[in-house]
Amino acid sequence: PRSKALPPRGRKQLSIAHVLVLDPTCRGRPGGQDLRPARLSLLPTTLTSRGAAEAPVGGTRRSAKGGEGAPLVPVFHKLLMKYLNVSLPSIFINIGGISNITYLSKKNELIAFDSGPGMCLLDDYVELNSNKKYDEDGKYSSRGKINNKILKKVMCDKYFKLKYPKSIDRNYFTLIDFKNLDFCDACATISMFTVKSIISGINKINKKYESIYIMGGGSKNLFIQKELSKIIQKDVKSINTKGIKDLYIESQAFAYLAVRSISNLPISYPKTTGVKKPIAGGKNF
Repeated sequence: PRSKALPPRGRKQLSIAHVLVLDPTCRGRPGGQDLRPARLSLLPTTLTSRGAAEAPVGGTRRSAKGGEGAPLVPVFHKLLMKYLNVSLPSIFINIGGISNITYLSKKNELIAFDSGPGMCLLDDYVELNSNKKYDEDGKYSSRGKINNKILKKVMCDKYFKLKYPKSIDRNYFTLIDFKNLDFCDACATISMFTVKSIISGINKINKKYESIYIMGGGSKNLFIQKELSKIIQKDVKSINTKGIKDLYIESQAFAYLAVRSISNLPISYPKTTGVKKPIAGGKNF
């Protein structure tokens, strides 16, 4: 079906030079096991008079030869940090289905990796156990009591012992440990699991930082934001406070990756995906 983003009949057509296609099923596994590297395709395209995108379909190639399949957007986070003039060193935390951390030093040292669950577990739990799709603003989590015994157990997972760079699949973690808890207690414990895994990731970087910002769907969970600030003892702010909308960051990031790929500029680095040297990614058809 025709996308809502495309122009209706009779209106001025859009001019799109390329479409970046990311295989959404490709994601990292702990320690590189069963790793399916992320794949990028760059397809030149035009819009027809009917508003439908036409593009040739071709093969893909790995974006991170010899490394993890994710994360791919740290190079865009680096651009944002400089564009927004944040105080360096800085940490950006993207809390999507999986949480990932990007660290940038004053000397341009770029470190990034998946820290653990983002909203995948909480969203799945709420949808399975209520008539809601997610825990809006973290209201359910805020009403619950954290089960520290279960929290300690899930934080013992081998993934948190791995050194970075590392990546994880959203299906790696399950709800089995939370299924017997009261609804709000489960929400609180799952949200704190996200918080603790992020804190564990920051501790693994083990470097000083001046500012820290969160983005992604999880940034709207006020329980998570509050608990992060409490444990870190820093004011964890939404990236929206810098005057941009995090709703569009992911789409902007992949547009930026497309431009870098077309220009044969690196998108993957030794301390973001574990490649031996900075490399470009994708294939321009």
